[in-house]
Amino acid sequence: MSPSTNMPDEPSNKTFYGLFAGLTAFIVTVVVVVSIMFVKRHNVRTRERLELEQRIEFLRRHRENMLVAIESGLKHSHLSMDQIKGLPRRELAKETLGGTGGACGICLADYCAGDQVIDLPCKHFFHGLCVEPWLSINDKCPFCNQHVVEQRETAKGESP
Repeated sequence: MSPSTNMPDEPSNKTFYGLFAGLTAFIVTVVVVVSIMFVKRHNVRTRERLELEQRIEFLRRHRENMLVAIESGLKHSHLSMDQIKGLPRRELAKETLGGTGGACGICLADYCAGDQVIDLPCKHFFHGLCVEPWLSINDKCPFCNQHVVEQRETAKGESP
């Protein structure tokens, strides 16, 4: 074959190889971009799923804690009427009040001579009509939050 016939073939081979290389580079680029997008999308879904599972677990624990708190509160959160009636009561005397007199921590009315009060074991006292409804739903002092029944039993055990 003559060199003149080989010459036209060479540019077509170069063109073919150029197109092949360009097409290969394009395909590789597309595959890489699609792969990156897939991985990012998968990571986002995985992260969202993990966050959702964490929220669900938090809500389960919170629900369990609330149920335990409610159950324990229902078992021992108030005094019976017999326990309330058994608390020491007294009538305030003018000498007891001193100069300022003080006020009931529940109704905020000033104490007056002759007021009927209930003494709690923690040494706080309140109008009987004010503290009885409180103690019927709660077994703790409205001020110091100490258990009324446990304090009373402890005080009985310490006295001779």
